[in-house]
Amino acid sequence: MPKKNIIFIQTLAGSKNYSLIHLKNHTHSVRYQISALKLLFDENNFYTNLKSFIINTDEITSIDRKLGIIHFNYGYELYASKKIINKLLNHLTG
Repeated sequence: MPKKNIIFIQTLAGSKNYSLIHLKNHTHSVRYQISALKLLFDENNFYTNLKSFIINTDEITSIDRKLGIIHFNYGYELYASKKIINKLLNHLTG
């Protein structure tokens, strides 16, 4: 799958060995830990400095810090803690 189609990747809840890859058209489950997937993303538009997520920053449309929601293209939303949002905002503005 081309990286340009990836919106974000997250660890599957309840399983450290699986990750969910959210693509433009669908979501795909893979049997890889997020730590292994992070090694494949060295592009500037992928933020990998989070424990459970890889975020394509080019696909972010807005961030609601107060509600803890990251909005992406194609209608995706990621609910995240303020700590995660602050890290992401520091990366984007830094």
